[in-house]
Amino acid sequence: MNVVSPRQSKSSKREAGSISEGEMYACFSALSRISKAISGLRDLDAILKAGLDNIFEIMKDSVGGIMLFDKQTRLLYYHLHHKLSPRIISHMRLISGEGIAGKVAFTGQPMLIEDVTLESETAHPDIIVKEGFHSCISVPLRARGNVVGVINVINTMQSKFSKSDFLMLQAIGDQLGLAIEQANLYEQLRSGRERYRELSRRVITTQEEERRKVANNLQDKTSDKITALAATLQSLVTVSEKIETDEIDFKLKLKQSHALASEIAMELNSMIESLRPPFMDTLGIIQAIRHYVETNVIPSGIEVSFHLEYDGADLPIEIATRLFRVVQGVIGNIIQHSKAKNASISMQRYDDELVLRISDDGRGFDAGQFTRIQENGRGAGLFSIKEHTRLLGGRCAVQSSPGQGTHVTITIPLAKNPENIENQNITA
Repeated sequence: MNVVSPRQSKSSKREAGSISEGEMYACFSALSRISKAISGLRDLDAILKAGLDNIFEIMKDSVGGIMLFDKQTRLLYYHLHHKLSPRIISHMRLISGEGIAGKVAFTGQPMLIEDVTLESETAHPDIIVKEGFHSCISVPLRARGNVVGVINVINTMQSKFSKSDFLMLQAIGDQLGLAIEQANLYEQLRSGRERYRELSRRVITTQEEERRKVANNLQDKTSDKITALAATLQSLVTVSEKIETDEIDFKLKLKQSHALASEIAMELNSMIESLRPPFMDTLGIIQAIRHYVETNVIPSGIEVSFHLEYDGADLPIEIATRLFRVVQGVIGNIIQHSKAKNASISMQRYDDELVLRISDDGRGFDAGQFTRIQENGRGAGLFSIKEHTRLLGGRCAVQSSPGQGTHVTITIPLAKNPENIENQNITA
């Protein structure tokens, strides 16, 4: 540790003196206590409060606090304090270089003042005298090499701080500075993730809205016309069968036209269903899942069993739609890759959580290999499933190994009161 010698006032100098083993032990004990107190904390205020509480648990007869720079005015102010009067809190707003704390913030060097009332650099000396302040230690808080604040500890009695007190507060300042740096980095990461999630939510919401519009237009304007065309062709085929004519080629082409129109109508309806799951808006997610399975999974030869103990009737349409996309993605993987003979879908609600489980007895895969989307596109489906789950604030667990099938568990948080689900904050 690079220890800066205490700043001694001209009015009352004293020799630094050596530190006893007992004082060193007390210093290390204090650092250990603060390290445990702030370990795992990510909120800046929580870190500073834990540090401050421990400082004044050790220095019981002292007052003081932590000063930070105001982001707008760039003035030092007391962000947290211990037993300081409102008068001190309101007046001590310092520019960098002003007063003892301002000088520590400006130079980055700690100071030990034996009598602040005799120190020419003291800010607001009249208030300091009225408060009965005597000796003072002021140490900088550094984050990423920059001073972001100052710790002040002040004695209101004639007793003086020891060199061990001074060294301990320097070490605590360094420790809190590192914790502040970590908290700032975590906040930047959290903010970046939240911006990403918000962008993803908007993109997916826009996609769903566009899908809805396209599906409605296809249904109202195109599908109905093609269905009517197929019906007309069927009528013509029936009439032609009753008319005695040698135009066999005409009848054949008429039947082929009818078959083609019917095929186009079926493909168009399938496209509409993929764009916007039928029954979602009217009958809810359960019927939408059942219909999707009946029209896509069962025709592929896979037997599906349902264990749906929760009907999802109280789910907002946004959550229900995203959850359906998760089901659609998992089932799509089963159809394309699993070679399964059997699959099961279950959904339960446990108080404030919805749990969806989808399993198959297919060939399985090494789930550990798909931590990201590969260059050939493999893993994109699994990534999409997990991303939809994250946007719902949920968790996605995939268990699979070659020859052992695949088990996917989706856990989504819900408001405890069904009436409040609509207002829940969908975040990770």
